[in-house]
Amino acid sequence: MDKARTYSVRNLDRFQHYKDRNPPWVKLHQSFLMDHDVSTLSDGAKFFALASILLASRSNNIIPMDATWLWGQTGAKSAGAVLGYLQELEKIGFIECLQDASKMLAPSASPSRVEKRERREHTNPESPTRAVVDRVFSFWVWITEKPNSKLTPKRKAKVIDRLKQGYTEETILRGIVGCSQDPFHQGDNPNGREFMDLELICRSGEKLEFFVDMCKEEHYGKAIAGWRRDTGQGGNGPNLESPPKPEPGESDQDSPDETQPDPFLPSA
Repeated sequence: MDKARTYSVRNLDRFQHYKDRNPPWVKLHQSFLMDHDVSTLSDGAKFFALASILLASRSNNIIPMDATWLWGQTGAKSAGAVLGYLQELEKIGFIECLQDASKMLAPSASPSRVEKRERREHTNPESPTRAVVDRVFSFWVWITEKPNSKLTPKRKAKVIDRLKQGYTEETILRGIVGCSQDPFHQGDNPNGREFMDLELICRSGEKLEFFVDMCKEEHYGKAIAGWRRDTGQGGNGPNLESPPKPEPGESDQDSPDETQPDPFLPSA
């Protein structure tokens, strides 16, 4: 390994218990929390410092200064954020960089071709991905009756993550309906709080599937029809049709009275 492209944690023996490489655990002294210099760090840099201790313990305290690799290993916000964290830690003397962190990481922190392409797709109004995200958000706003909500980066990112995993637009819409039907997530819980945020529904594939399982077909069809009626959206989306109406001659005695308001649909 080229040591000119590495950094190390100073006084690692304060945090290290085993002498062998890659120990199952490391020590963490109270002095870390009480240290004045550490208290001046950003929250991200504090977490990155702890991650660096763990990385150092399994690499003989020779850690590669590769922003993309460190980003993946530590869960930092981005490769660019890694640069800032290293500079903060070097400034207080927590780490020793064998090359200037800003000079070393600036090229690695630049967006990759894939990141640039995805950025163009997500900001281009004509992009299919952007169109799907916009429809999903519109449907969620309609279901939750939160017209002042914004398509925040977190909400957008989670929807895109699920689409990348192969979940369809219709699946996400069904998950939204399922969440809106569950009393607990509607606020019938000890805290009296709603848990219906789009970011929560799309937080993971497992979470989305959990809500999809709650979705009843009849409610999904009514929701899609009501959303289209009120917003005019969904026309270019997937096949999101309501359940078929009974054929002539079939009994409709169990059908709801169309003259009565549907409690599922948002009030006008």
